[in-house]
Amino acid sequence: MSLEEAQHFYQREYGPRFLLGADVAARRAMFGHLLAGLGEPQGRRLLDLGAGSGLFVRMALDAGWRAEGTELSIQSWDWAKEHHGVTLRDPVSSPPDDAGYDVVSIINVLDQAPDPLMLLRQARKALRPDGLLLVRVPNGSFHISWNRIASLSGLSRFARLGIIHSLVFTPKSLRHVLPAEGYRILSIRNAWPAEGPPPGASSNLLFPILLKAAAWFARAPLLWGPSLEIYASPGGRHLGAS
Repeated sequence: MSLEEAQHFYQREYGPRFLLGADVAARRAMFGHLLAGLGEPQGRRLLDLGAGSGLFVRMALDAGWRAEGTELSIQSWDWAKEHHGVTLRDPVSSPPDDAGYDVVSIINVLDQAPDPLMLLRQARKALRPDGLLLVRVPNGSFHISWNRIASLSGLSRFARLGIIHSLVFTPKSLRHVLPAEGYRILSIRNAWPAEGPPPGASSNLLFPILLKAAAWFARAPLLWGPSLEIYASPGGRHLGAS
């Protein structure tokens, strides 16, 4: 998907599909968990790339962060302003400050970005030298395996519950991509799951079972969870162009 195609999608299709279900209690709990993992804000600056509804930025502001967000979707700008009192920046016409942020977050966006490497470079450019990158992304290893098991077991109607977007990231690919883009990985861990089905999936009796399984995987020492949290800092080897 080109940048032009992505802009058209977010301007015309993103809102009706995702914004109405973006501010549920489970998402607030997930965002709260991520903010707690970043330590005390103490007036530090946080930039959320691909801020969606603006909820994470609102929660960061309420927690004491000097928080901002960027978003391609015009519908998201209106939603964030109306529902959360947040003004999101257009990353094209109003790019964030260079080396101005203590934390840059990319939450459930990297696997849907038209150019994820460009997004990582934007984040690195925005981070202070001692800053922190936070990425949350579906674990491709988990979801590909889930889809395969569901299909082979005759449960193909449940395969759509596996989250496969434009790109698939696994722990192995992340360990390659992030250092190649100038980051030093501090940790990769299982992310605590957000409750409820993904957008567009109807609820069913299987979901409580899946949620309990996902919570168990999140506690597991191996990276088996449905989503991953990655923490990294600028300063690793850089093989790509800036």
